[in-house]
Amino acid sequence: MSEMTEHRGTQPSQPKGTVIAFSAPGCEPLYAHEREAIAAVARTIATLKGFAFRQGLGHSSGNGGRLYFVPDDSLLASDAARLGINGPQDLFGGVVPWRFATTKAITHELVDDLAERPKEWSTGFGRTVAAGVLPGYTVFSRHDALRAAQRLLRHGLARLKPPLASRGQDQHIVRTVADVERLLERYRSPDLDEYGLVLEADLRDVVTLS
Repeated sequence: MSEMTEHRGTQPSQPKGTVIAFSAPGCEPLYAHEREAIAAVARTIATLKGFAFRQGLGHSSGNGGRLYFVPDDSLLASDAARLGINGPQDLFGGVVPWRFATTKAITHELVDDLAERPKEWSTGFGRTVAAGVLPGYTVFSRHDALRAAQRLLRHGLARLKPPLASRGQDQHIVRTVADVERLLERYRSPDLDEYGLVLEADLRDVVTLS
């Protein structure tokens, strides 16, 4: 008498959690290809972790398992706390205490020790990275912007950059202090006080090697 064995198909295991790709609050909207690049990273992480993948925060409840977040920019500490992010086990990215710390503003020094700055500003970081960035200054007042322009324009053209802008948007080449004074009319005082502006040497005939 032959023994009959019942073969049952292996049921797929339930995901252990959900990897969520999303846009960080307060950041510029991404282009479609940038959004897809973030999603591709998140999908790869989901595969490696045995998690499901989701695009967008929604209600952030996932499938009942753990949540792992992949934002398109660094998060403010307050936003991270709201999402329940407690450490690297919850996040592929960074968390900062102040919005200006997510921007290019931190890569330059102030005009001098008397320059205006947020109370949380670190004077040491700009000095540490100065050799790796273009000559320039970060300013948090109209007065300091004009002083920075005077110094930079002695050596050639300069470029004014709002720290919150990306992809070269809203950048302006300045040739005179009067150019800077005119452009400053575009930036509201609260934004200038909180995020600052960057003035740095303008590069000409740039060749990018990659």
